[in-house]
Amino acid sequence: MEEVTGVINKLYALRAGLSEMCVLTDKIFDTQLHYLGELHKTVREVFNVSNKLYSSELCMTNRQYRYGSVIFDYPCYEKYRSPKYFMAPSQFGEYVAYDVNNTVDGECVEYKPGYRYYEQLRQGIKFFPALKEYVMATKALSKENIKTEMYKISQRYKIKWTTDDVESLLTWLCSDEGEAHCQAHLQLLMSYKKRFVPRLRFKKDAEKMRCVIDCLPEYRVRAKKTLSQRDSAISALRAEYDALHGALYDEYNGLIDERDWKYIDYIIFALETRRADNMKEALHYVDEEVRTDRIVNAMQQATTMICRTIVEQTNRLISAIQACTAQICASIAVVSGQLEHLTSEVELNNALVEKASISSEQLLDVIHTARMYS
Repeated sequence: MEEVTGVINKLYALRAGLSEMCVLTDKIFDTQLHYLGELHKTVREVFNVSNKLYSSELCMTNRQYRYGSVIFDYPCYEKYRSPKYFMAPSQFGEYVAYDVNNTVDGECVEYKPGYRYYEQLRQGIKFFPALKEYVMATKALSKENIKTEMYKISQRYKIKWTTDDVESLLTWLCSDEGEAHCQAHLQLLMSYKKRFVPRLRFKKDAEKMRCVIDCLPEYRVRAKKTLSQRDSAISALRAEYDALHGALYDEYNGLIDERDWKYIDYIIFALETRRADNMKEALHYVDEEVRTDRIVNAMQQATTMICRTIVEQTNRLISAIQACTAQICASIAVVSGQLEHLTSEVELNNALVEKASISSEQLLDVIHTARMYS
């Protein structure tokens, strides 16, 4: 009996460690959103008008009006349209920005100057898709319900999401490639402004584009400082995250394989309710539930009980797993003695209580989004 109790305490300690990793993941995304909000604040202050970078006049696409992008939209020629030249919005297919030119032989797709580097930046950052996964995991949302939550986030941090991945766009403007693209695009707009006087939007976009270019030097200085502060803050959090993960792996991989960490709630449930007498039997029950597709209901039942246990018996659990959490902290110190701030027993216990309301499966989903982002 004592042996089973010891195993349960270790599993609760592992859950506390995973909860702390989840808290660190929260901090990573919150830090990123905070500094993304700072970038938007810089845009508003430097460029005066908040949408000057993002949108131009309404334009017709597939019989629907939508906003274009001042720095990406381009003059286009259509044989059967009157007037034949019009401003077409840049198209973003599968996160790739490309320029479409209609020719006599059919459609010809070519990258505009700067787009290749911009796409590489998008692929490298991967923040926007990671944020969606993170929000869905933390709130147990489906893809259909994510838009509302993303809108709430944008309002909270005063961020304007656009068709462009906004972080990539604002970071790209700090680069030499971004500035070169803006200069080339202004020349293109100016040439069409002269040739097609009736097309008022060419003139408006050229004026906005010139304003963007005039303000770029100040923006780049301020934005680079913001990005540097963000990278420093996230690096510190990431170092703590990696150290904690390494300590948990070294300490508990012999007890339970990392691939089974998401089933911790059910394993604790099986041991506490005497459905299993040891880890081997508990893991056998997990395999059985997975094979029969009953694992979802089983996990829900287990999580309900675990959450209630954590809330009702916090003091008992804290004293019972204190030795285990102390060992985790000691392991972290060994893994990364360079960290100025090491996770303490108190923080682990607080994280266990804070994340008591979400399942171990959700914990792992949230934790994995941090890896996806990096």
